Amino acid sequence: KIGKKELREGWESLNTAKTDDVQVVFFGCPHLTIGEIEKVARLLDGKKKADGVRLWVSTAEPIYVLAQRMGFAETIEKAGGVMVTDTCLMAFPYDQMESPATSAATYSARAASYTARRGIGVQYGSFEQCINAAITGKWGG
Repeated sequence: KIGKKELREGWESLNTAKTDDVQVVFFGCPHLTIGEIEKVARLLDGKKKADGVRLWVSTAEPIYVLAQRMGFAETIEKAGGVMVTDTCLMAFPYDQMESPATSAATYSARAASYTARRGIGVQYGSFEQCINAAITGKWGG
C-alpha cells in the first residue's frame, strides 16, 4: 500500500539538492510533446533565463520541426534555452561542460532520479517552478 508516508519519502528522494542555486533546468524526460513545448514557450515568453543557468528542452525530431513551425522553438531560444532532439538526459554532459554543473531542476521524476544517480543535486517540482528557477537561477526564487 502507498500512503502519505510513502509519497513523502518518494518526493524527498527526488529532491537531493543541498542548495537553492540552480545551474541546469531540464525538460524532456521523456521527450516533450508539442503541448508541453507550448507550455514551456508560454511560460518563457518575453523572459530570459538567468546568466549561468543552462535550459534544455528535449523532444523528438518531428516534434521539434513542428515546434519551429509554430514559433515555440524561437520563443524558447530567445529566452536563452536550447532545444535538443533525440537524446536522453543520461547523455547530458554535466561534468564535461566548460563550467561543470552540480545542481539541476526538473519537473520529471524520471529525470530527477537519473540526475541524482549521477551525483547532481536535484530540485524536483512543477513546470512553473522549473521555469522560475531558469529565470532566477534559484529554486523558489
